[in-house]
Amino acid sequence: MTPLTRITAEYVAQEDRIRLSGERAGAEPLTIWVSRRLLNRLLPVLLQWLERSGGTLPAVNLSHAETRQSFALQAARAGLAPQAPVRVKQGAESWLAQSVDFASTTSAVRLTFKAADDQAATLALNSQQLRQWLSILHDLWLKAEWQGEVWPQWVREAAPVTQQSIVMH
Repeated sequence: MTPLTRITAEYVAQEDRIRLSGERAGAEPLTIWVSRRLLNRLLPVLLQWLERSGGTLPAVNLSHAETRQSFALQAARAGLAPQAPVRVKQGAESWLAQSVDFASTTSAVRLTFKAADDQAATLALNSQQLRQWLSILHDLWLKAEWQGEVWPQWVREAAPVTQQSIVMH
């Protein structure tokens, strides 16, 4: 099982999937393809973990909890530092994730992406990193024009408003 040290997530329209390009210590980068169907099963688990892990202040009510989560997601998004994408060479290891094992502590999650032929790669994320990754996945979800029923309101509210030019005829 290979631990991933850094990933780049991209939506690839021709595949209608998310491509995770992952760096690994002591090995060449690899590509893991993740389907919408698998993400539809994974995202609720990740979002529930964030909601349960909460913060230091108890939520007074559901609306307050959602507002706190939205602010935390906005702060995580603001903390994203631009980095060069992970580059995977032609002919490098590439496979479709068939399942994802989820493990967690109070401060982090570990996702183990598994292929049909015993290939696996692990990604460990603390709550800040998980929020950043979810923010990126939400942006890709919108780019893919997939229906957003899996995303709670606090994620949709934290998404930036895109600047669209107005054309008048």
